[in-house]
Amino acid sequence: MTAAEKDRQKLSVELARREGGELYAAAAVAGDGVRRAMLRVPAIDEAARAKAQAFTAQSKAVLLVLAEEPPGVLIACSADAGVSAGAILKQVLAAAGGRGGGAATLAQGSLPSAQTGDALAAALGF
Repeated sequence: MTAAEKDRQKLSVELARREGGELYAAAAVAGDGVRRAMLRVPAIDEAARAKAQAFTAQSKAVLLVLAEEPPGVLIACSADAGVSAGAILKQVLAAAGGRGGGAATLAQGSLPSAQTGDALAAALGF
């Protein structure tokens, strides 16, 4: 990777972090006190992960990122959101034949189809 490519990637991640904070500020607080947001992206990359981490660095936050090609998912939850990203992902993917896993605050996986992403969104209250 050239120096210019590294600089571009670094700037992309910094921008994504800022966008994650702005997304949190714009997200409505649900009746359970949790802010939820869903993003659809072409692919899950470092910028998508940075945006998710910035969103969930705040209190009571859940972010669902669905990737188009290949179909994939990233779930990020703040520690106080009352949701386990890894547990929800395992449950939905086990039923749908996808693969993935992670911790309580961040989980990622591959989806067999876009419809699986819709089921995951419903399971998270989107």
